[in-house]
Amino acid sequence: MRIGFIQSAPLEDDPEGNAKTLLLDIKKIVSKKPDIILIPEFFLGGSKLMAFRQKLAAIYARTLDSLKTLARDYHVGIYGSLLEKSGPKYYNTAVLIGPNGDELARYRKIHLFHHNAEHKLVAAGATPTLVDTPWGKCALLICYDLRFPELLRGLTLQGAQFALICAQWPAARADHWLTLIKARAIENQVFVFAANRIGEKRESVFPGLSSVVGPWGECLLQMGKQKSGLCTVNLSEGTRVREMFPVLNDAILWHK
Repeated sequence: MRIGFIQSAPLEDDPEGNAKTLLLDIKKIVSKKPDIILIPEFFLGGSKLMAFRQKLAAIYARTLDSLKTLARDYHVGIYGSLLEKSGPKYYNTAVLIGPNGDELARYRKIHLFHHNAEHKLVAAGATPTLVDTPWGKCALLICYDLRFPELLRGLTLQGAQFALICAQWPAARADHWLTLIKARAIENQVFVFAANRIGEKRESVFPGLSSVVGPWGECLLQMGKQKSGLCTVNLSEGTRVREMFPVLNDAILWHK
């Protein structure tokens, strides 16, 4: 499985410009034949524009259609989160697009970041999401979810082979980002593919550091602030690690 990363730096006041830049960046990386491309959480920007969230949600919806077309044209999966309007509520929703341009799953962020008042801007999701993909069973997470080990553990016990994470994780807590990605991979013996943004947003600076960590805790990719990156993994390594060191058997017994 070949994973591509786009580390975008969306401007808060130009979602349409952000969309054009993102689509161009994806067109550049598809020539390297990734199976899936990960893009950051709220890849067109978000929080300052929440006062205009109905317009912003509409721009996200149009961009999602364009991403589906790109996925179909280049036979590549895409994963990232957007602002979704559903009835009177808005959600931070991750969408996984399959390589045929179809929507494989949506996941509404469960753990909202109260420290930054995210709960005042969007509603919380309630459903952990495990999805069958062309590459295997996949757990979907968004940013702050990474701090809550029970979410990925539950999905692992249901059969997840890898996790996709999109984030806007600041440089001030970069050590936490790297440590938690590694911890989630080791404790669940799964691959963790985690995409973060670069650039600045008001008082926050974002470091990139999109990463891939394998089921034995080995760091297979750790980006800096470059705009794109690639990593190739053998997903069967997860099976080998679990057979060699079957700690999840004890976790399953405990949960029973």
